[in-house]
Amino acid sequence: MKFNLNLSNLENKYNFIQYFLIGIVAFFFNFWVSNLGVFPIDTFLHYDSAYKILNGEKPVKDFWIIHGITLDYIQSIFFYFFGVNWVSYISHSSFINAIVSIMFLKLTKELNLNLHYSIILTLCFLTLAYPVSGVPFVDHHSTFLCLISFFIFYSGLKKKNYKFFIYIPLILGLAFFS
Repeated sequence: MKFNLNLSNLENKYNFIQYFLIGIVAFFFNFWVSNLGVFPIDTFLHYDSAYKILNGEKPVKDFWIIHGITLDYIQSIFFYFFGVNWVSYISHSSFINAIVSIMFLKLTKELNLNLHYSIILTLCFLTLAYPVSGVPFVDHHSTFLCLISFFIFYSGLKKKNYKFFIYIPLILGLAFFS
């Protein structure tokens, strides 16, 4: 999916503002929902694993995991850059929610839906996407990585621009290892 960042004309500025606002709403809505409560068994599963990876331990070799490794490694990157704390933990899921919501808005626009319907559908999507769990979760990551690969595939077919197809196996591989 190609985002035209040439903001020289009014239409490009308007599109940029739409994507930016959807990304902000998706990020902060999930961030807010994530702080409403925790379920220790589900909520901290990846927190501990990512912390261990950050300290140099390897999953399966040094400690046992009952899920894929993709999410733990991505979370360890967030911990590396933003510190080992709750805010960086939920920023991970909020960031993914923002990315997949922006791509969903892009898809609705490529389907030539009315702008109002696109915005309403995207707001519904971002409300139900990651905020269901709020924190990084295996099923959500896997689903959203598959959705992102579908969005790239559809956009490439529609625009006859196949250069981004090279990323689809990588994204699906990450989804598999989630």
